[in-house]
Amino acid sequence: SDATIVAPLYGKPYGVVTAQALNPILNRIDPHVGSVWAVVCAAAKYTAVGGDIKRAAMIDNFVWPKPTPKFLGDLDQSVDALCKMMDLLEIPCVSGKDCLSSTYSSPNGKEINIPPVLNVTIFGRIPDVEKTVSADIKSTDSVLVLVGKPDPNNLGGSIYFQTQGIENTHLPNM
Repeated sequence: SDATIVAPLYGKPYGVVTAQALNPILNRIDPHVGSVWAVVCAAAKYTAVGGDIKRAAMIDNFVWPKPTPKFLGDLDQSVDALCKMMDLLEIPCVSGKDCLSSTYSSPNGKEINIPPVLNVTIFGRIPDVEKTVSADIKSTDSVLVLVGKPDPNNLGGSIYFQTQGIENTHLPNM
C-alpha cells in the first residue's frame, strides 16, 4: 500500500495520511542518494493518496550501526540529504529517532552491523477520507504509463537487481 489513511473520529470526514519509505540497499551504496530517495518516495506515496505536501510534516528515523569514522561519515551525508530535502519540499521535520547502536555482537565476539538506513515518515491531515485514492490497479482496462526513458544500466540498489543477483552500484539519476 502507498499510505495509511485513518479517520480518527467516527462521523467526521477528515483524517490523517501517513506514508513511509526506506531503502537500506541504496543507503549502503550511497547514503546521500539513499536518503534523498527515502524522502522522495515517502512524499510520492503521501501525495498519491491525496495528501497535500504543502500541509505535511516529516519524521526521521536514523538506524545506524555503532559509531565508527566510516559510519559517522555516512550519517553526515544522510543528515545533509534530509536537510536538503526539507528545504526543497518545504516540509518541517517535527520529530525523529536516532539509533546509533544497531550492531549485534555474537557470543563468539563477531560483530554484525546492520545496513545504515534512514526511514522517513510523512504525515498530514486530509479534509475528506472519502476522497482519497489508492494506486492499485482497479480493472483489466487500467492503463499503466511509463514516465521517462528506461535506464536499465543505472538500477543499483533496486529490488530488480537484487532479485536477479546483479551487483551494480550505478544509481539512478536524481
